[in-house]
Amino acid sequence: MALEQDHLTYSLCVPVMGRDGAMGLLSVYGRGESESDASEQHKSTLFNNKTKNVEVKKIKLILTDIADRFGTAVSNINLRKKLHLESTVDPLTKLYNRRYFEEASELEIRRSLRSRRSLCVLMIDADHFKSFNDEYGHDVGDYVLVSIAKLIGTHIRSEDVPARLGGEEFAILFGSTGINNAMKIAEEIRVDVEKYELIFHDKKLRKITISAGIASIPEHAQNLSECLALADKALYQAKQNGRNQVVIYSPKSR
Repeated sequence: MALEQDHLTYSLCVPVMGRDGAMGLLSVYGRGESESDASEQHKSTLFNNKTKNVEVKKIKLILTDIADRFGTAVSNINLRKKLHLESTVDPLTKLYNRRYFEEASELEIRRSLRSRRSLCVLMIDADHFKSFNDEYGHDVGDYVLVSIAKLIGTHIRSEDVPARLGGEEFAILFGSTGINNAMKIAEEIRVDVEKYELIFHDKKLRKITISAGIASIPEHAQNLSECLALADKALYQAKQNGRNQVVIYSPKSR
């Protein structure tokens, strides 16, 4: 029930404090028993200053305790979120890290095998990244990796798992996706990277390209480690073929 402002007898605000400082305010507004509802013998002293002060102090103590507990609870939730984020996300590219990729992929693969749906793994490697890094320096190298990650992100769907496996190597698990659709997405990413203008501190850099390999479950493999190995073989074949291309695994891939 809404309280009419004219009939309020007190209002209290206490800060909600977390580990990083103030998080907000917890406010309480109220009113005491009206004179018309009280017995005649209490009317003259019902809401004298002393009574109101005692009432407000009690409420303030309770409110402060609630605010402290609430602040601690929210801080703990935020801390768990931060720790989870740090344990699953690559700090540079903001894609998932290898650990999360493997855990999430195993779950998706089990679902895929139960429902008899295909899924694909795409392995991506930046071409000649070492020479690029040597030419421009590590800061520029990091910028290039972040740029590639952002371009990958524009093609990711809710069922996909994109990750940086390490160095200049990326991987994407395409959930509920056949080889043809995976190839289409991979080609779109490759073209986007090839066309992307790299500009670092107002300096235009030379172009960079990627090579990629695709393997599928259950067409090529039955588990993640095997599928990653076969996608890596296809990636190696793309490098051998001249780079800047996507290759689907076949037994001929070496």
